[in-house]
Amino acid sequence: MCVAGILEVSLPSFTFIFVSIASLGAALVSLRWGWIVQTGAFTGVLALSVGIVRPFLLSHKKSLPVLHSRVNALMGKVGKVTDTIDAAKGTGRVLVEGQDWAARNKDKDVMEVGKEITVVSSDGIVLIVRKV
Repeated sequence: MCVAGILEVSLPSFTFIFVSIASLGAALVSLRWGWIVQTGAFTGVLALSVGIVRPFLLSHKKSLPVLHSRVNALMGKVGKVTDTIDAAKGTGRVLVEGQDWAARNKDKDVMEVGKEITVVSSDGIVLIVRKV
């Protein structure tokens, strides 16, 4: 029962948790009845939970709103270069909507301080920009 619970926490797939629930049901039944009823309780609880509860949980998991990062909100925004963007040196910073970000130039050109840029994409927390 504990191993299945640990696996569910490590690999959240709404699968192993039902083995833990079925084990708990079988343990409760074993307090009063023998191993045959215990095996039946385990099998029945596992089949019901996987067959009914898992599809219900998965359908609700898909309908949860997607949380966008703050980088996504900057796509298409205009900003200014605050530290020269140079692909060869791997340097560059921009100021977009009052926020300082590491940046790379999409066109691989050197961009001097003060140039206006547009955010076109991101690579993690590094903005990919191009000249306006």
